[in-house]
Amino acid sequence: MARAKAEAETARLKAEQETEKIRAELEAALVKAKEEAGALVKARSEAEAVRLKAEQEGKSQGGTRSCAGQSKMEMDAKMRRS
Repeated sequence: MARAKAEAETARLKAEQETEKIRAELEAALVKAKEEAGALVKARSEAEAVRLKAEQEGKSQGGTRSCAGQSKMEMDAKMRRS
């Protein structure tokens, strides 16, 4: 009977050790996942900022092109009148 109790206790201790090992691995994986999620959020924010900046630059260049296009049309009209 004592031998069976000792074997049961040994099995219980091994199971606890395995459980703790798995828990530690899961916690490490969770920390890594949180870090990666943070990096993805940061990258997404940076990409959005770049997109907005490019959009604003495109609008300002479009306005410049519009002005330049209008000036060219005015010059062409003057040339035709001459």
